[in-house]
Amino acid sequence: MQICLFDREGFLDWMNGKPSPKPTKLTAAKMRQPLGDGIALIYADPKPTGQSQPVIAVPQDRIANFYAFVGTYLTNYRPFSAFYKVVPFEILSELANASLPNGHMSLPIQRLVGVAIAEVYTQSRAPSKAFDKISVSAVQATLSASLSEAVWQGYGHDRIEDISRRWQTVRGLEHSDKLFLKAEKIAEVWSIVSDVLTGKVSPRTRGSQRKITQALIQITSANHSSHEWLSPFMRDFPGIARNASGLDRSREERVRIVRKILPELLESSSDALSREFLAGAIISMIGNGAFAQISLLDEVLPKLPSAALWFGVLSSFQNGSDALTIGNCLGRRVVRDMCSSSDLFTPIKADIAFEELAMFRNEVKSAPPFRTAHASSMTVNLFANVSGRFKVDSSTDVEALQRKQDVRNRESQKQSEELMYLLDRARHMVGKLASLKQRDLFD
Repeated sequence: MQICLFDREGFLDWMNGKPSPKPTKLTAAKMRQPLGDGIALIYADPKPTGQSQPVIAVPQDRIANFYAFVGTYLTNYRPFSAFYKVVPFEILSELANASLPNGHMSLPIQRLVGVAIAEVYTQSRAPSKAFDKISVSAVQATLSASLSEAVWQGYGHDRIEDISRRWQTVRGLEHSDKLFLKAEKIAEVWSIVSDVLTGKVSPRTRGSQRKITQALIQITSANHSSHEWLSPFMRDFPGIARNASGLDRSREERVRIVRKILPELLESSSDALSREFLAGAIISMIGNGAFAQISLLDEVLPKLPSAALWFGVLSSFQNGSDALTIGNCLGRRVVRDMCSSSDLFTPIKADIAFEELAMFRNEVKSAPPFRTAHASSMTVNLFANVSGRFKVDSSTDVEALQRKQDVRNRESQKQSEELMYLLDRARHMVGKLASLKQRDLFD
């Protein structure tokens, strides 16, 4: 990568068409140096051309201030983050090396899109037979879709939690109904998945979280016994201890065993996270990861709401997983878009960045005061290469309001004409009756 450094005045000159200084190689040592109040242009090409689109890097704690600056002096770019990618300078090396894992783990990681599908299932209570009715945009609008992008970037536990908070902040702008499955529960699942896939277990991962992390590490290893990962849970759940070996038998036998275990998970006084994990895990084993079995969770979801997410997680690591193909390749279609935006120099697809959106916080409660790709949704860059898709109230759009008003006016006019017709008919009838009564006086 190549780097050009500017102060604010030099950056404005560059934006107004003046040539930039000759770029220099961006070394690891330069990445570690503090940028201060500077603004960096990062190029992918060894020899940047006039057509090269750079990434702009500024210190993390100055990003909001940077957007205020460009919002004041570069009003021809509104919002600025729709045209230029802005990233924290401190994570450049992390972003430059981001890529999907290779080897036996690459396919299971793509299958993790099943967690986002399971989130739609849980929030909407959609029956499994209707997976083909779930839209791509509905999956993209889940918190799991955003956090899966974060996991693909190799972001750790703390970053997952930060992105989750940002997602909740943006969703709160639209006055959405409360979610059945809380965002905190969803973030908890993905924080554990991140610990497993990055191999960097957070010091704050304790108790049942650590136990689940260790179980998933066993499951994701190339060679593991089909149910040895259940051992740490057997002391608290005797039913699992008695029936674990039966999970290797025929599908009919597995269904019978699961139906015996589920009541224990519902009634146990053990922590909810362990029970949710185990419910999703053992049901995923019935069909070797096939999503057709997820409906067996319907009876436990009211008490164990994140069980379906754990079903999606465990499903992704099993050979029978159809997370990519369920619902007419719903998962594969979502993964296609995720993969296309995972590189540092990928063209921008979001409508606005989270930090710049904060400047429009009060205005976004109506229609966004900036262009979006879709009238009814807004794509927000929550963090570098991690986006979220959110509904917006397009009914406040001036043209939409005018169209609705025109329809109401036409309907009102039609009702008025019908009412006038009825009144004329009534007057005619009254006049006719009065005329008949007057004749009676002279007969």
